[in-house]
Amino acid sequence: MTYTFLLAGQPNVGKSTIFNALTGMRQHTGNWIGKTVMTAKGESRRYGVRCTVIDLPGTYSLDARSAEESCAGEAICEADADAVIVVCDACAPARSLAFALQVLERTRRVVLAFNFTDAAERRGICLDLKRLEELLGVPVVQVHARKKQGMDTLLKSASQVAAQDAPSDDVSRFQEKRTAECVCASPLSRAFAARELEKQIRTDKKRSRNNTDADRVILHEKWGRLLLLLLLCVVLFLTICGANVPSAYLAKLLFSLQEPMERTLVSMRLPPFFVQMLVQGAYRTLAWVLSVMLPPMAIFFPLFALLEDCGYLPRAAFLLDRRFARCGGCGKQALTMCMGLGCNAAGVTGCRILDTDRERRMAIATNALVPCNGRFPMLIAVLTVFFSGGVFGKFGAALALCGCILLSFGMTLLSSALLGKTALRGSAASFTMELPPYRRPSMAHVILRSFLDRTLRVAARAAAVAAPAGMLIYTLANVSTNGQTILSRAIAFLDPAARLIGLDGVLLAAFLLAFPANEIVLPVAILGYTAGSTLTDLTSYASLRDVLTGSGWTIQTAVCFLLFALFHWPCSTTVLTIKKETGSIGWTILSVLLPTCIGVLSCALVHGSFMLLS
Repeated sequence: MTYTFLLAGQPNVGKSTIFNALTGMRQHTGNWIGKTVMTAKGESRRYGVRCTVIDLPGTYSLDARSAEESCAGEAICEADADAVIVVCDACAPARSLAFALQVLERTRRVVLAFNFTDAAERRGICLDLKRLEELLGVPVVQVHARKKQGMDTLLKSASQVAAQDAPSDDVSRFQEKRTAECVCASPLSRAFAARELEKQIRTDKKRSRNNTDADRVILHEKWGRLLLLLLLCVVLFLTICGANVPSAYLAKLLFSLQEPMERTLVSMRLPPFFVQMLVQGAYRTLAWVLSVMLPPMAIFFPLFALLEDCGYLPRAAFLLDRRFARCGGCGKQALTMCMGLGCNAAGVTGCRILDTDRERRMAIATNALVPCNGRFPMLIAVLTVFFSGGVFGKFGAALALCGCILLSFGMTLLSSALLGKTALRGSAASFTMELPPYRRPSMAHVILRSFLDRTLRVAARAAAVAAPAGMLIYTLANVSTNGQTILSRAIAFLDPAARLIGLDGVLLAAFLLAFPANEIVLPVAILGYTAGSTLTDLTSYASLRDVLTGSGWTIQTAVCFLLFALFHWPCSTTVLTIKKETGSIGWTILSVLLPTCIGVLSCALVHGSFMLLS
């Protein structure tokens, strides 16, 4: 017989680690029916039990205040599951047992799996699991998810629960007391259960206090924020520096395949223009996007996941909650904003963690104000060319990049406040969080899952739009009318409007043509300045400086370019994601217009200031 088990639990209790230990690679993810909530489903044939395991979203309760809570509650009550495995954190037993009680109010086919018991013992927390099993009337097992220990006992207990036709007639003292209090789901019965269960938790106060010493610094009003800024700089530094070498090797590999591909297409007797459009247009653009985009994401997403897995990111949200609350948002928006640094599309998807529709729309509309890794190459290139001289050298360019990111954060707060006063009027929702304990992250698991679930998925979406964009760019740069290419005519048409905001027609055309992928803004600009026919990569920053300064670039042009690179319309992948998440064309248009208007006004202000000072 094949059973169906639901895996439920609060965030940061090791639920996903247990899911991966049970299912291995026999799993896939998808949205829960009728909701934009991601769940995972996998098959397990291990430990002598054949079962389908459904990993529900982590929630702190089942009160249906958010889409995740509603999804988990409906699944437990309505899904045709044989048993529910509730994963509990032995380091925070009171919190986990409160959630377990909510599940028990909905079904008696439950198995409790206590994880991190070794860490709990080191912190002076001791649980009487056998006594808890007697009180609750359901199996309570001990597991070590990271080492895959206790999985056989867990599945056997779940299968035994699933094989029962009805709860045992031998009702425990806990169940009798609940029946005596009349309403099994009443707050009174839950209060009694909590008092009974707390008696089975013994804590060494002295050892427990030592565990919170780190939070005195990390959650400090002043030092905590400085540490947050330092960690951001370290993550960006590792992402930027670490991606250079693999990006160069990947580009060399991908571009080396051009000639064999071209020979193959020619041997098929395809028209020459069509061959060049496929190779020099579609494939060359695709290779450029992947070589620039994939390595930074492969570094940034695992680093972000490690911070999440060790328990730091919830503390970052706590530190920034007051700032966002003043703007009508909540601290969780900081997490989606940080995800946007890797990819705005991933940041928009991450907005599902926000509790209310108002907060989700606010976070989605402002996420594109944070530069994604697709914009980092052009930011770094221009900062290095124009701002790396003087006393500070390249360190000055690094400081300028941090300044750009801080400016984007500040603009996110300002835009959130503006939306909170206009289109999204209302007060900020309450933000309740019990900070998870610090843990040593599982390096191999985090790196593998972040690469497969985030990096490759985002890269696939970008590749799907980059190839058609390359064909369009090649066509525009090679089809002529009256001796002038379509691209040069478009540049001439856009030039007057671009001059009003301190740019030129080439740059504005480059930003428009790079709508499918921000990575190709500079290559398209170089294509326009050099009047070439295909995307070209300059071999050094010195050659880039010669092209840009020879085309009339000044410090004013560089500043306006940086501002417009920070604040302009999101890429096509992000726009499609916004439409999917909001289900509204109006909000999608607003999310495109908001950063665009900020970029245009910022550039116009800087251009006007330079004109007055000159």
